[in-house]
Amino acid sequence: KLEVRFNTTLLKNGGDHVMVQPYNQTLTMKASAMEVATGESDPPVAPDKTDGNWTFVNIMAGEGGDSIVVDLSPLNGTAPTALRYAWGDYPCCGMLDRTYTPCPMASCPLLGSPSKLPAMPFFALIRNNKCQCLPPQQCDG
Repeated sequence: KLEVRFNTTLLKNGGDHVMVQPYNQTLTMKASAMEVATGESDPPVAPDKTDGNWTFVNIMAGEGGDSIVVDLSPLNGTAPTALRYAWGDYPCCGMLDRTYTPCPMASCPLLGSPSKLPAMPFFALIRNNKCQCLPPQQCDG
């Protein structure tokens, strides 16, 4: 498992906590919108790549209200080298035909509570078991 902590300043100055709303974990892990990459590459894994070694994984709320836990069991023991959340066009709308129906609000599983504000998409490399973000994102390690 991998624990991802969120900056409490971004959680409405501590007034919010991270909530993982229910999503269909049995039908497809893609519904979690969380992906992890494996394998080394030089330069490091590009956040915009849709091919390669990206695997969708399940997520659950962590303890303390400022984190989530990423289930790495689909990697079968391979260490992750990057993770990304809600990356791409309409990452949480599934097979919805957006020609006629817009993606519903709050479709992605990560929300602030009680604000119900969605988590922003993010990408981070994992080096020496710590996050390494690309600017303008900031990782506190």
